[in-house]
Amino acid sequence: MLKIISIVFFTVSFLFSVEIDPVILQKIIADNPHAEKEKVILASYYTRKDNDLKALTLLDEVLKANDKNENANELKKTILEKQQNRELFRKIGLTYPVNSSAAKKYLKNKYLENDYDEYSIVYKVLIDNKIHLDDKCHIHAANIYLWDGKYELSANALENVEHKNNLEKTKIQADICYYTEKYDCSLKLFEKLYTISGDVNDGIKLVYSYMYSGQLEKARKLYYKLFQKNPDNKELKGAGSTLKDEKSKRLKMAQKNFENKRDLETLSRYSNILYTQGFKEKALTLMHEYNKVNASVRSLLLEAKYLSWTNKSGKALQILEPLSKEGNLDAKLLMGQIFSWNNDFEKATKYLNVVLAKTKDKTLLYESKKALAHVYKWDKNNEKAKALFTELHDSDKNDSEVIEALMELNGDYEGLIQRYTDKTSSGSGSGSGSKDTKRLSELYFQNNQKDKSIEALKAYLLDNPNDLEATKNLALMLIEKKEYYSGFGNLEYYTAQKNDTNSSLLLAQNYYWHGFSKESVDVLDKLLIKVPEDKEALELRAEILKVSPRFTTSNSGAKVNEYFEQVGLKQLEIADALYFNGHHDSSLMYYENYLGEEPTNHNVRLRYAFALENAGKFSKAEGEFYLMFWSNKTDEIKYHYGYNLMMNKKFDKAEEVFLDLRKSTFKTILPKLNSFVDNWKKAWQSKKYINYENYYSKEITRDEIWALSKQQTFKDVTFISVGLYDIVAKRADTNNTYIVQFYQEITTNNGTKKGNNILHVSCSNEYTECQIIKENFVEADYQKFVSLTPIINQRLKDIAIFRKNPRALEQVKSKKKNH
Repeated sequence: MLKIISIVFFTVSFLFSVEIDPVILQKIIADNPHAEKEKVILASYYTRKDNDLKALTLLDEVLKANDKNENANELKKTILEKQQNRELFRKIGLTYPVNSSAAKKYLKNKYLENDYDEYSIVYKVLIDNKIHLDDKCHIHAANIYLWDGKYELSANALENVEHKNNLEKTKIQADICYYTEKYDCSLKLFEKLYTISGDVNDGIKLVYSYMYSGQLEKARKLYYKLFQKNPDNKELKGAGSTLKDEKSKRLKMAQKNFENKRDLETLSRYSNILYTQGFKEKALTLMHEYNKVNASVRSLLLEAKYLSWTNKSGKALQILEPLSKEGNLDAKLLMGQIFSWNNDFEKATKYLNVVLAKTKDKTLLYESKKALAHVYKWDKNNEKAKALFTELHDSDKNDSEVIEALMELNGDYEGLIQRYTDKTSSGSGSGSGSKDTKRLSELYFQNNQKDKSIEALKAYLLDNPNDLEATKNLALMLIEKKEYYSGFGNLEYYTAQKNDTNSSLLLAQNYYWHGFSKESVDVLDKLLIKVPEDKEALELRAEILKVSPRFTTSNSGAKVNEYFEQVGLKQLEIADALYFNGHHDSSLMYYENYLGEEPTNHNVRLRYAFALENAGKFSKAEGEFYLMFWSNKTDEIKYHYGYNLMMNKKFDKAEEVFLDLRKSTFKTILPKLNSFVDNWKKAWQSKKYINYENYYSKEITRDEIWALSKQQTFKDVTFISVGLYDIVAKRADTNNTYIVQFYQEITTNNGTKKGNNILHVSCSNEYTECQIIKENFVEADYQKFVSLTPIINQRLKDIAIFRKNPRALEQVKSKKKNH
């Protein structure tokens, strides 16, 4: 019985896999012409032997007697499809079984001929027959399906693409998401594409993706950024009109919903839209009026939160204090945050610790820990801050706020700057007027890049002119740079808006500290009318009058300051004129005068160090080069430090410096390593990303942004010419890893990029395999590379001579001084 059941329930796949004896089956059929199962099994045998005619004859006999026989129907359908495929291959000149290379060539020709219908038909048959095709074939098919609006088939074709980070694949995926209205997906992909390409078409689709996913503020900022560069783009203008309509429609809908149903949900949505579209006071009024009639704990917390965001901490605290007294932990958390933002760390810690002690809510616990970690960080308690942020990171690896706090605590400002530069330049977000730009300004400041900090803050304030703290910070940086007109203008605006004692004192102090005595007294006089007993104001006024009793004009301080600034520049001008004309000894006094006023100008200090050396002042020169080496660790400065040690008879130390430098400085590149660089250059010139990526480590090529941006470089180029000059190398600290340095010129039909490139190359012991593990390209003009090795060898010989014959050193010194 079991044997009969197993025969009854066979399938077509079973028929093609089982071993069959045709002679036995033919005898059974001859004895019993109605033996359906045996006829189907024998037909499958004939099909496997490519005798479709005999197979179809048997199947037709079965179906004539029983047209419902599933196995016969399925097998006949398979045979007919195979015959159709063979006919198609015969028609297009392909033999069966199909040769993969011939199939790819045929598809390529059809794509170039724009015969997309034929391409689709043949592609489907090839895929159904499991013919291996390359990524380009699948990409072309996906494009054709996309243009025809067959999004599911397009996505299916992309699944066959083997290369993980394929630029064309990402573009098509983005379009599929966009046209199927999956905007969360499309904005994620178009953010990447726009970051890489900067293409206006990618930008427009990103604007729409933001718009239709409800992120109108991001859509608006990206739109204006695109419009500045592409004012005549019709599609962009259309996006602008749609954006305007969408904002208005969204606001009206939220207003209508609130008027129809006045509850916390509609209030929250309406006030949020008002706030994000710039109607901040209207949003606050709306919440305040609602709370007069329908106040609840949640609606009061909502109003307090918005008040805290608009720098109205006092009003926020008035709402929160009664809720806090009733034991509401959300209120205590917000109070702790407000106190921390206002630098009242003692009160902030007190409230946040209460929340931590009492809450059982995981979200509240996490947020209060984060707020407390920030308090520790801002209060310079770095160890506690690190410990708490590390604990938070262990529980949530994806919290960017925590990640960035840890980066800052570890001093990784360069990494943070790159992170925020990517955010503000990608259109992903935010644009120049965003909080990301404000944060970028803070990071530049912390990294002592004050000019960049100023530019970022200026960009931020264009869209956020009412951010008073940012205005104050910009003012103080500009004043420090002696840009008094703009700096004091911003500080006066800040003071007028704040209209309190502290801001007036800040303005008066800065006027006084920078030489504007009369302006300082004017501010103090106005302040003392309001608060006549203010001790700080009275003391400052008395100090000014004691030091500057006879100021007469409003710009006397500025003139004095300007005078000294001009004197300093004149000193530098004279010093440089003497230095570059070989009068090193005479230049020293002028450099020293200038550096007395501007001690941190490293370029001038370096010229001063060279002037000392050339003037024979080796003791001072040694100290200057030692200081310079810690701020600018170049081989050249290290060499001059060693040279001055030698001239000061510190032979042991000088020898140690030169030997270390000889070991670590760049030398002529090894032949096998040079061969690797030459092949890397050829991969560039091949215009094929697949060749180029093979020279990089997996850690680099797995980086999606790197891979996509490099593919963008190769996209649409008709030629690539690569010139490499002055190729030198040195061994890195790790075994078989080398630092290769050269000047590089990359020319394509899209332009030329020139600069210095440094490759970190890791090789096997026999140099049979090498990979680039790090690359650093910096645009620059060409400067001839001079190897230090022969010069260092000569200095080591000199040290040996000077040790034996001290008079020889004195002769060199005398000769140098006279020269």
